[in-house]
Amino acid sequence: MNIRKITVAVLLLAVSAILPGKSFSQDTAQTKLPKNLFKTNPLYTLGGWVPLTYERFITPNKSIVLGMSYITNPYSVVLSVIGNDYPYKTRMGYYFNPAIRFYLYRLPNLPGGFYASPEIGLIGQTKELDGDSVHTQYNNGSYYKDSIVYYAPEKLSITEYQAAATIGYQSVINKVFIVDVYVGEGMSLLYYASGNVNRFYEHINKATGSNKKVPKDGARLLAGFKVGIPF
Repeated sequence: MNIRKITVAVLLLAVSAILPGKSFSQDTAQTKLPKNLFKTNPLYTLGGWVPLTYERFITPNKSIVLGMSYITNPYSVVLSVIGNDYPYKTRMGYYFNPAIRFYLYRLPNLPGGFYASPEIGLIGQTKELDGDSVHTQYNNGSYYKDSIVYYAPEKLSITEYQAAATIGYQSVINKVFIVDVYVGEGMSLLYYASGNVNRFYEHINKATGSNKKVPKDGARLLAGFKVGIPF
């Protein structure tokens, strides 16, 4: 998707957000609609990314969303599965992402339906690697040669500013349980890192045998789900 088109769409939605709309007091038919929702993603929580989301309806078809995530090392149940593929000694950080939601179709008297949402985000995290020796073998013509590379402990601090546009569907089960599924595209507007980024990711790839790419500014696909309760 063209980044310019995404930017225009986000700006148009943001402008429409400030236009006057019906309030709850002006629409007596919607008095039973819960105004507040609290959501999270339990799978992300196991992986050390603890997301908390608060959504507040300001009109029957419009809401504001405040998201905050705490980033830490995965819990032991996840570490036991991924084993040596997890390269970090420590990982700490935060993610803050406010948004506005426009419900294009809303479930009658329920806080759900199809929606479109522009978002902005700020992420900051620090990742630290242990120093270690990585033993590798490579084919030098007709024979294999051993190589040992030593990596000193390294630390990388990251700050990233983001913008995104998502669409999704929020369902309400038995009026007490929320399931929110979404997809969209985001843009990394500014990615700043203090530390040797290339060396850091070279260290990770050598230690785990993976091929992680150095993050860059640009567009990326977004998809996920959250569960929660209305109140």
